[in-house]
Amino acid sequence: MDSLGNLFRSKVAWRVFILFILSSLIPVLILAILSLYHVTSITSEQVTSRLEQDAKFYGLSVYDRLQVIEEQLLFHASMLDAKGVLPSKDSKNIEHISSWNVTVTDSIQNNTQVWGSLTPVFDIGAMEHMKKGRSVLSLSFQDSGSPALFMSRIVNLQAINSRILSARINDKYLWGDQDRFTADISACVLDASFQYIHCSESAANMASNILRQDGRLTPFVLDELLKSEEMFYGRWALFMQPNYFTSKWNFVLFQNRQIAFSQLKQFSGIYLIVLLMFLIIVVLFSIYLIRRNSVPLEALMEGIRELSLKKFNTEVKVDSHDEYKEVADAFNSMSVRIGSQIKRLETQAYIDRLILSRPTVDDIVDISHNGINQLTSCDSLELALLDDAHSCVFHLKGYAITGHETRPSRYLTSDRELIETALQGQPILLSDTGNPLFSKLLQLSKTDVRTFLLLPILNVDELYGIFILGYHDEPQQDEIDDGMEFSNRIAVAFANAAWEEKLYNQARYDLLTALPNRASLEERLEKEISHASRSGECIAVLFLDLDRFKNVNDSLGHEFGDAVLKEMSNRLHKGLRDEDTVSRHGGDEFIIMLRGLEDQNMAVNTASVVAEKIIELVSKPIILDDHEIRMTTSVGISVYPADARDMNTLLRNADSAMYHAKDMGRGNFQFYSEALNAAANYRLEMETKLHRAIEHDEFELFYQPKYDIKTNNIISCEALIRWQDEDGSMIAPDQFIAVAEDIGLTTVIGQWALKVACKKAREWSLPVSVNISARHFHHGNLVEHVADALNDAKLDPSLLEIEITETTTMQNLKKTVSVLTALKDIGVKISIDDFGTGYSSLNYLKHFPVDTLKIDRVFIKNILLYEKDLAIVKSTVGLAHNLGLNVVAEGVELEEQRSTLEELGCDEMQGFLYSHALPPKEFLSFFRKSFVSAK
Repeated sequence: MDSLGNLFRSKVAWRVFILFILSSLIPVLILAILSLYHVTSITSEQVTSRLEQDAKFYGLSVYDRLQVIEEQLLFHASMLDAKGVLPSKDSKNIEHISSWNVTVTDSIQNNTQVWGSLTPVFDIGAMEHMKKGRSVLSLSFQDSGSPALFMSRIVNLQAINSRILSARINDKYLWGDQDRFTADISACVLDASFQYIHCSESAANMASNILRQDGRLTPFVLDELLKSEEMFYGRWALFMQPNYFTSKWNFVLFQNRQIAFSQLKQFSGIYLIVLLMFLIIVVLFSIYLIRRNSVPLEALMEGIRELSLKKFNTEVKVDSHDEYKEVADAFNSMSVRIGSQIKRLETQAYIDRLILSRPTVDDIVDISHNGINQLTSCDSLELALLDDAHSCVFHLKGYAITGHETRPSRYLTSDRELIETALQGQPILLSDTGNPLFSKLLQLSKTDVRTFLLLPILNVDELYGIFILGYHDEPQQDEIDDGMEFSNRIAVAFANAAWEEKLYNQARYDLLTALPNRASLEERLEKEISHASRSGECIAVLFLDLDRFKNVNDSLGHEFGDAVLKEMSNRLHKGLRDEDTVSRHGGDEFIIMLRGLEDQNMAVNTASVVAEKIIELVSKPIILDDHEIRMTTSVGISVYPADARDMNTLLRNADSAMYHAKDMGRGNFQFYSEALNAAANYRLEMETKLHRAIEHDEFELFYQPKYDIKTNNIISCEALIRWQDEDGSMIAPDQFIAVAEDIGLTTVIGQWALKVACKKAREWSLPVSVNISARHFHHGNLVEHVADALNDAKLDPSLLEIEITETTTMQNLKKTVSVLTALKDIGVKISIDDFGTGYSSLNYLKHFPVDTLKIDRVFIKNILLYEKDLAIVKSTVGLAHNLGLNVVAEGVELEEQRSTLEELGCDEMQGFLYSHALPPKEFLSFFRKSFVSAK
């Protein structure tokens, strides 16, 4: 048996032994330290928590005794006679109170003692507290230095000279049974400034003694004191100010740390014994493992040293019948194979470095020739790159091995079977002269080879091509494997090249339309601006937005919307010069860059011609699955350098001009101006304010009364939105409604208005009408929102009227009829607002389930001046009545207008003749006064 000296003759053995001991011992020590720390922390927390709970319980019990004493004080105060004498002498001897005291104070709060030995002193605050019928706790110090605690209250609150009954509290009763604490726990009571009030005598310690001596401590000093004394403490504060007009009392309990940790010390001793036994077991087990593994390990190490000297035929002998024997056999086999693989690995590493250098397709073709030539002994080489998988056409790039000259490019057309076989990812050997493919390859290679080896260049399911290797003799399996491995590497190179190209296209081209994207346009525009700044040329930027494109997506679906965008992209691309750029900016927005414009005049003229052409191209109908779609576009134009000298400003100005084109009726183009920039900034500011207004609830509904034109009585009202900005200014609806509509906030605002208006209608028992935007009507779940508002307010549906404009009804007739019908089914009333200003057809009007027509104010305004306006109003009233509809006239401001409307048979009216739109409180007052006047 080997001695321990022989066993540890190896440095590895010593290192393993030491590491084994350390790896076993260190975690145990760390665990022991952490466990001790954790147990100590938990014990400390538990002791502190228990002391805090006991302090709280002690404080609450003291507070309960104070309440009992206060009841006794209240009882004896009621029993005092007019001279301030206690009704019974025995009442002074109750266990709660040590002595009584009566004090008389006059109106200027001079204290006069009636009787009693030690008298508390009251300041103005204490007197005011007692005058509210409450008791006051006060602390006085006797000649002995011990504190005396008094509870006082006024006997008769109605008397001019107040008599105050004070009771000196019995200390033993107040501080209660402190013996319930263990002998190692002390209790002290301190005031808010940590001045000594009381300490227990049952288990006095250094902390409580110091508290008695110093009398006053700060929390910091208290904490440091107790740490130095190695003690735990728990503190709980009882707030006395509201009931007894004194500062809070701090109840503090102390316990010695050594006593609290007595059981922990016993646990530590047991833990050390267990740790020592564990260490002995680890030492014995480590010696056994080192003895078991050192001999075969040394043999393997010797074999590795021989292998490092490139002695690949070295044999390692191990006699054990375990994993070391298997490792030795595997090592011997590996050393033989390493010699044959080292050369191939060096060649493949060189090829890999070339592949990882991000080569082009032509570079990959050259790498393929060099790699195959080094890894195989083929006599001819053809690289067949797949041009068209559907028609099975390969582009041949051949090489003559001798001299490495390149043959002319040729094409190979094969059957589908070759591609299907290649997609399996396995090498293909052809040596049958009767095979048509063999004959075709032999003819193309112009050699007398007898065997062809086909290596698919396949990455996952993507076939990029085939290596066609010709041999005079059949190749060995190792060579086939090496060729196949190289082919796989070349497939990765082709895949990387394709991926690089795809990433490039994705980063710079729109996936849907294949047009340059925003990043690509900005890159080109930056270059053109740099060039134009040197050449003195101009650049025109056209910003296009398809008008009401969202309606296509909402009505026909996003698939149709994508088809429209593709068609528009093709039209825009075909309508421009080759040197111009059209890009998709995002959504339904496109940007066109016109370059090479000699001067400002040419830029303006060219941009105008192109914009007109684009508007014409976009307006042509699109036929998709029996749907005829007609679109218009709004175009904004800005010119470099007249409008801007940097890319961002140039694009922003074109965007502003585009919005101006929309404001001008859509389907036109507008050039940028400074006024548009100011308008764009104002619009951006308005958008930001609108979002903030919704978050901060800055909107309010005003109400304008509607009158019966015959009786002049208020019969309903219209809810009109108003906005008071955070600076207090009122923003008119015509300044923000259009912006809210454009950015999609009218649905949120409309839903809010419905809820508020319904609650007011229920409160006032008065019908109310609410205006609904076109977006909310067609795309905002209006029926659901109306139902929710009615349910929340518990409002009769007949008291709610929904107003929609004439233009809104004609945007989508099928959707309009569906929504109106659903609203009528709920029971609400429907009104067509601004009738006569839109483009509705009377034929459609008869199919709409509406109740009321509202004649627009533009006709009412001129009804006394122009016969045509009078005729329009008269015809509208007659038409509505013939259809069974109610008629409301808007904007009535003159008595003559009202009289004329009455003569024409109009049913209702609203306008400034009677009242503006009023806030809710003012409207309710106005309505009540009108109701009384009508009676």
